[in-house]
Amino acid sequence: MRYLAHRYGADVIGIELTPARVAGAQELSKLVGLQDTACVIEGSVLQVPLADASTDAVVSQEAFCHVPELRKALTEAARVLRKDGRLAFKHWVAN
Repeated sequence: MRYLAHRYGADVIGIELTPARVAGAQELSKLVGLQDTACVIEGSVLQVPLADASTDAVVSQEAFCHVPELRKALTEAARVLRKDGRLAFKHWVAN
């Protein structure tokens, strides 16, 4: 998340389930000077606390393997994406 904000100047919103992880991520963003462009909010990818069509991209790196309802998470990703938005993810799949 912070890499995208730093490297590309993107405004990035991360989603975390637990308040402690939100606080830790926010502190780290502040320590590296990215508090204005990289923020973390408390929420679930199964019920994303963002408006419809509010993002240009959704990026997930090895997080979907921890989600009990992958189809619902992908539906939420599609919901928050603007028209022509992009979904990028890396997902582990058991054989």
